Amino acid sequence: MTGTRKGLGALALVAMLLISAMGGVAAIGVDTETTTSSSTSDLQDGDTINVTATSTSERTLQLTNATADAAVHVKSDTDGDGTKETVATFDDMTKVADGQYKTNISDKEIRQNIPVTADGQADSWTFELVNDTTVDSPTTSTITVSTNASGVSTVEAGSDATAEDAETLPFLDSNLLGPDTSASYDADGITASSGDVVIVEAQNSDYADAFTGIVGSDAAEGAVVPATVQVNGNYEEVYYKSAPDAASGTYTVLEDDGDLRVHVSDDFDESSIDVSTSTDNLGFMDAFSVYGVGIDGKALDAALPF
Repeated sequence: MTGTRKGLGALALVAMLLISAMGGVAAIGVDTETTTSSSTSDLQDGDTINVTATSTSERTLQLTNATADAAVHVKSDTDGDGTKETVATFDDMTKVADGQYKTNISDKEIRQNIPVTADGQADSWTFELVNDTTVDSPTTSTITVSTNASGVSTVEAGSDATAEDAETLPFLDSNLLGPDTSASYDADGITASSGDVVIVEAQNSDYADAFTGIVGSDAAEGAVVPATVQVNGNYEEVYYKSAPDAASGTYTVLEDDGDLRVHVSDDFDESSIDVSTSTDNLGFMDAFSVYGVGIDGKALDAALPF
């Protein structure tokens, strides 16, 4: 018996040494205790993140048994076909202690990267934790996190958004009557009610460049953007970075990254909207209809692409 115990003890010691030498065998996980460091992860398995159109909260996702090349892939069945696909990746890691790294996830990043729906129901996401993205067979684990959006819905202008060179006259290198790239995107049935914000995320880089290229480098915040946004078939006002205080009804704001924030009117009495976006400028008649005939020149700014 003594010899058997010694043999088993030796085998156990060898196994422990092998596991220690391999280093990354222990599965990556979420830090829930303060043994190695004084902090723990703000975000835990089963948590719900509450997001609004203007919320600014930020939380850490702190990982154990991780490396500087760790990553968090957010997966969801966005198509409803039973297959979860990656919709966002967070891989900007900060070292906390040996084997512990954290990444920050803000409400803004959630709005910009993870599709959310303002329908009063929490959207459930699978967070895949990867300990080292530089190796062929990293250790992984998953947690479930829900996002409860209030007053904000997002849609992705990705592969289904179009962006192509605008037509020009044969003897010109650029388009004098509009942007050099023509881009558009349509989305129907987006959940929204009065006062909500619908964010059209510019996930297609060509689409994003086309929209940001409409405004010049010296464009002032609040300037009229010569683009068209239709909500339920109606042309709406479009402004750069923020709308003037006098703006009312439904209007859209173009962000620096090409995202469009559609602000739904406070007296909107339906449950969803259809949105159509285009880099094409409004015609004169539509511009005057949308912005009015005033000395501020907004209608001309909307109709003229320069």
